[in-house]
Amino acid sequence: MAIHLQHQKRKTLFCVTIQELTDCVREGRVITKQVTPSRVKAITHSLFMNAEKQQLFFSPMVANLESGNLEHWVDGKISIIDGSHRLKAFQHLAEIMEKSILSERKGRAKIGWNIYYLMQNCRIPIQIYEGLSEKEQSQLYIDLHKKKMTRSNKILLSKDTYINWISNYLFKVDAEGGNEGTKKAMSLSQLKKIVNIFVTGKLIQGDKNASFKPCLRREEYVQLIHYWKNTLNEMCARNTTLSSLCDHFTNIVAIAQFVNHKYENASCAEREQILQERMGGLEKMETRFQVWELFEAMEAEVSRMDKQLNLLNLIGCDDERGNKESL
Repeated sequence: MAIHLQHQKRKTLFCVTIQELTDCVREGRVITKQVTPSRVKAITHSLFMNAEKQQLFFSPMVANLESGNLEHWVDGKISIIDGSHRLKAFQHLAEIMEKSILSERKGRAKIGWNIYYLMQNCRIPIQIYEGLSEKEQSQLYIDLHKKKMTRSNKILLSKDTYINWISNYLFKVDAEGGNEGTKKAMSLSQLKKIVNIFVTGKLIQGDKNASFKPCLRREEYVQLIHYWKNTLNEMCARNTTLSSLCDHFTNIVAIAQFVNHKYENASCAEREQILQERMGGLEKMETRFQVWELFEAMEAEVSRMDKQLNLLNLIGCDDERGNKESL
């Protein structure tokens, strides 16, 4: 066994049998994350089908030591960072084994014994860290699963995965910053729509299975959306009419479409400049009720207002058309 000191955190790699892992779970010495039942079922089925061949191929599980000694982690308590679905599948397999071995049907009993030998002899690698905080555990999970992208953006990525990563990151930052209770806070599903507008220029997602080439790095999209949200919140704090308009998410969507219109493929620097100009122009728009009731603006603002209103109307028509098609 080798213990390494990397990034000021100790870690070690063990190989344990499936039976030893399931025993630890039964004794309450393993904390797992929330799992998706369908995924657990798929892994269990794969285990079941390969039980007779005694051949399994799994990447190492990753865990953090919550209590106890790293060298003797089996006597302590660990929390699973990556591998909760596999561990749940191992538990289901153990339940199938116990029922099958006691069966009077020879064929079913044979299956049970095949699973028994698998659990006793198959070893699973598990890497255990010591002293990781919850935030570090979450970041490690993201690092293990994120898809790497070169600066040239030549690698095709899953659009859903890309947008979900940005949305989850922004949502987490808002929550940690205490913004979840503010007036203009968004739910995760709403935030995904905004991110989709910034990334693709569209509110409605296209083919979920299609790959795409993002124009910017994820960090640049995060930077743009952060700037836009902060600017919008500052404007709402100064302008009560705009604040009332932004109480409705559809209006926030319209503003997001307005600032990104025809610039979704531009560079980060260009988009920052356009975003600043358009948000600044939006704040200067006449918002008095009497003016909007007559659909007029102050004489000095007519030319600029017409241009911006036409753009907003164009976006609104496109959005309405897209919503009808989606229905």
